[in-house]
Amino acid sequence: MNRYWVEWSRKFWIWFLIYVLAEISLLIWVGRQFGVLNTLLLLLISAILGIWTVRKQGFSILQKIRDDLSERRIPGNPLLDGLCLILGGFLFVIPGFISDAAGLLLLIPRLRVCMRKKFIIWIQNRISQGNDTFIFFRKRI
Repeated sequence: MNRYWVEWSRKFWIWFLIYVLAEISLLIWVGRQFGVLNTLLLLLISAILGIWTVRKQGFSILQKIRDDLSERRIPGNPLLDGLCLILGGFLFVIPGFISDAAGLLLLIPRLRVCMRKKFIIWIQNRISQGNDTFIFFRKRI
């Protein structure tokens, strides 16, 4: 097995364990502060609010994708926005306050624009360094 993959996998599971422990600790702390029923109600409200926001913003992103496709343009930015929106909605549905905070950051349009720019720069740097290659219409990029 590839050594890079093993190292990446090990780091992933360590960070995932830290995240789960932090999420459970925060849920216990909030449950003690506000009560178990209020904590569960807050988690339910955040999931419903996240789903509603994703649905509302999702239609506008779909419209942007349709507009770009009708003008024969590649809808790069709307597709990245849609990806952030789906990931943000998924994080909202996962029970926990840390995931809700991360999901909220992905649902704010201005922050999505900043993250999209950073992601594009990161991809361009990886391609220019030769770390990654992409095959696009049978051409290696």
